[in-house]
Amino acid sequence: MREECNRLRYSTKEAAIIATGFSTVSATFMIVVARTLGLLLAEYTPVFDIIGYIFVPFAMLLGFGPEAVMMGKSCAISLAEMFLPANIVANGSPLSQYVTAIVCVSEILFFSASIPCVLGTDIDISLKDILIVWVERIILSLILAALVVRFLFPLMGVPL
Repeated sequence: MREECNRLRYSTKEAAIIATGFSTVSATFMIVVARTLGLLLAEYTPVFDIIGYIFVPFAMLLGFGPEAVMMGKSCAISLAEMFLPANIVANGSPLSQYVTAIVCVSEILFFSASIPCVLGTDIDISLKDILIVWVERIILSLILAALVVRFLFPLMGVPL
């Protein structure tokens, strides 16, 4: 028995290759699953509509007017996967598309990658705490992105 255990040991390089291969496959699978579930939830349930109402007052204060609800939903759906909000704001104004792109990239926390990784570590943080940080990051990103876009668009000649 002991000889079999010694024979199954891997070098550090072999272990890294095996771990990288397995993690790549599982990460890809997790992204596909999260994106599919996010699309299903967004299309057939009001989950992201309800969560999006958290961000609607901020979008209204930042001057998005009739697009505020769309912006709120796009910010909410970014929790599932970083690229899903592009589907929501595809028919919106360039201003809302640009702000959504900035917010979704700057939020960092989404269920298709970073949240499962953080929860899988020994870091003492709960899902509730992660969601609170996510809401704070979305609100701050929304404010900063809107201010930057309102300043840059006129300089580039893009109509608001």
